[in-house]
Amino acid sequence: MKKIGIIICGRYQDCSGGKCFRAIRERAGGFSRYP
Repeated sequence: MKKIGIIICGRYQDCSGGKCFRAIRERAGGFSRYP
């Protein structure tokens, strides 16, 4: 999951570490496809 998060973070350059983890929790952006 961490690797996926890093890849997603790479896509969203505006995203800081905290926002990335928040996106994972909220299933935002690329994570919306995961259950």
